[in-house]
Amino acid sequence: YTSRCLLIYGPFQAPKSSWQKFQRTVQIAWAVLLSLFIVGVAVISVCKMPPVYYCVYLVGCIDFFFLLYWNKSEKVSEYSKRLKKSSIGVGTLKNAKQVLLRRNVSLAIGGLCSMMVFGILAADMVDVVHLLPKKSTSLPWCCLYLTSLFLVLLCVPAANCTAFCYIESATAEFEIIDRDFAHDANKHQLPVARHYIRGHGQLLKLFAAVSGPLSAWCSAHISLNFIAIYKIFHFLYGYDFDIQHVFKFWKPALLSFLLVFALVQSICIFYSAIMLRKWIIGIRGAMLKVATSERIPHEQVFPLFSLHSLDLHHQPYGLSFCGLTVINHHFVMACILLAGFGALYCYQQYN
Repeated sequence: YTSRCLLIYGPFQAPKSSWQKFQRTVQIAWAVLLSLFIVGVAVISVCKMPPVYYCVYLVGCIDFFFLLYWNKSEKVSEYSKRLKKSSIGVGTLKNAKQVLLRRNVSLAIGGLCSMMVFGILAADMVDVVHLLPKKSTSLPWCCLYLTSLFLVLLCVPAANCTAFCYIESATAEFEIIDRDFAHDANKHQLPVARHYIRGHGQLLKLFAAVSGPLSAWCSAHISLNFIAIYKIFHFLYGYDFDIQHVFKFWKPALLSFLLVFALVQSICIFYSAIMLRKWIIGIRGAMLKVATSERIPHEQVFPLFSLHSLDLHHQPYGLSFCGLTVINHHFVMACILLAGFGALYCYQQYN
C-alpha cells in the first residue's frame, strides 16, 4: 500500500501498446523526480541539520530506495517461483502464524515510531521545542524538509515489514529442512541424502535471490543506527541533569526515544541474521552425526556430506555486512566490543 501511495509499485514492464508505453514513461519519470527530490533534500540536510536528524532522514531514504528497488526488480515474483520450486513453501506454511505475527508487529511498531519521530522533528523544526543546536532555517526550507521527511518516514514501516518477512520466511524454510533431516531415520541412505542435499541447495539459491538487497538494507541501517546512537549518547552525557531544571528533562526523554528506536531495530536485525545463519548451517550437525553413528552409511554419502559441509563452512551464506563478512554471533560480539572500546575512548577524551 505504501508503494501504491507513492506510485512506485510494479516493475518497469516492456510496453505492448502506446498506452502502456505512456504509462511506463510517466512511471519512470515520476520515480526519477521523486528520487532526485529526496536525494537533494538529503544533501542539504547533511549540511544544515544535526547528525541525529540527518541520520533519521537517511534511514528513511534507505527504506524508500529499498522499496523502489524491491518493486521494480521483481524480487517478489522471483522469490515466489524459487520457493515453489524448492519446497513448495513448507516452512513458510507451517510457520505462517509466526511470519504474519512478526509482519504485523514490525508494521505496527514501525508505523508508531515513524509518526512519533516525525512529530518530534517537526516540532523542533518549527521551534516548538529545541532539542539540538542547529543552523537557522527559512520557512521554505522547513516546508521542503518536512514534506520530504514525511515521504521517507512513510516508507519505514513497509520496508521493515518487507525485510523481516522475507528473512523470517527463508529462516523457516531452512529450519524445517534441518529438523526433517535430523529426525529422518533413513538419512544414511544415498537417495535420501541426495534428496536433502538437493533441497538444501535449492533453498540456498532461493535466499540468494533476495540476499543482496536485504544485506544492503541491514548494513545501511546498522551503520546509521550506530552513528545516531553515538551522537545521542554524546548529547545525553553532556546534558546538565540538574534537579532545578527538572521541567527540561523532556528534551533528553525525546532523544532517548530515538535512541531506543535505533537500538531496537539494530537488535532485531542482529537477531534475525543470527537465526538465519544458525539454520543455514544447522544441517552440518546432523551430517556429522551420520558420519559418526554406528550405522554404516552408503559409501557415497560421506563424501557428499563432506563437500556440502565444506561449502557451508567456506561460503558466506546469510546476511552480510557491506559484503565484507557474514552477520553472525562473532560479528555481533565484535560490534559490542568495538562499541565498548569506542565509548571508553570517548569518555576519556571528553573528561
